Amino acid sequence: MDKNVMHILEKKLKSVKIEGFIINQGEKNVFEYLKNKKVKEKPSKVYSITKSIVSILIGIMIDKGLIQDIHSPIYNYFPELIKSSEKRKKEITIFHLLTMTSGFQVKKFQGSKNWVNFILEQPIIHNPGEIFQYNSGDSHLLSAIINKNYGNSYSCLC
Repeated sequence: MDKNVMHILEKKLKSVKIEGFIINQGEKNVFEYLKNKKVKEKPSKVYSITKSIVSILIGIMIDKGLIQDIHSPIYNYFPELIKSSEKRKKEITIFHLLTMTSGFQVKKFQGSKNWVNFILEQPIIHNPGEIFQYNSGDSHLLSAIINKNYGNSYSCLC
């Protein structure tokens, strides 16, 4: 990476509220900006960035043929949906989860003992694909799909 570009980037990062920024190429960090040494040691709240990372991992899985395509029904990963009396749950695809158009009623699931089951048990209030509704539950189901296939090791996706 050009040193002049790195200098400009670092200057810009210092002018905004960014605590850390890393550019990785291959297995090597080619640029690293840390506001201070504590940044590496202190956990940071990442909020909804996780949704983007999960979407990227789903894309990698599709690219590697580990998921057929984004139109795969999620009952392939959650077979309990096949028995659901709510037919629309069987229509939900990975695409619907990626676009937050699953139709699931949005409720806080973080207090439940089993987040996946809690989300899957929510009623469908819109037909899948019809209405966007910001929904962390959809993203959590995507992470569960990744986890069901690969556990906590994502090295196979690299």
